[in-house]
Amino acid sequence: MKALRFILPLAMGFGFMLTSTAQTSKMGLVDQQAIVLEMPEYSAAQTKISEKQASKMQEIETLYAQYQTKAEEFQELAMSGTLSSGAQEAKETELYDLQTRIQMAEEMAQEYLVEYMDDLMEPISAKVDAAIQAVAQANGYTHITDLSLFYVYPESDDITGKVKAHLGIQ
Repeated sequence: MKALRFILPLAMGFGFMLTSTAQTSKMGLVDQQAIVLEMPEYSAAQTKISEKQASKMQEIETLYAQYQTKAEEFQELAMSGTLSSGAQEAKETELYDLQTRIQMAEEMAQEYLVEYMDDLMEPISAKVDAAIQAVAQANGYTHITDLSLFYVYPESDDITGKVKAHLGIQ
């Protein structure tokens, strides 16, 4: 009985605390990807990324063309039998070095494009995050999470339209 006197008030206090916390929480959902895809800044960033990617691909294709030309020259010389063993070794080394340069150029281009994309997308993400914060604060939301995490949700919790309106997206 003494234990019940102690546990009952403790349980009631905990229950009241949960009730008051539940009343002050308001959760919203947002589809960040849909917002970003409709932003004019995103289209501009995609255009810049495509241009850089084409430029890097052109550089790599130039190296491939050089490799192809040198490989054909080497094969012709090797078939004619006019190459000494030292010259053949030098040509093989040259081809191997060019192949290594191509691989390094591909890796460096990939790394560069990832960094370039991150640099272009960072301000876009920051703008969307700021808009989400502003809409959440203006509408009394305490928690906002991405819509992609839920299969079923009440439409009234989706603030994507409000965030788009805040950003001036139709």
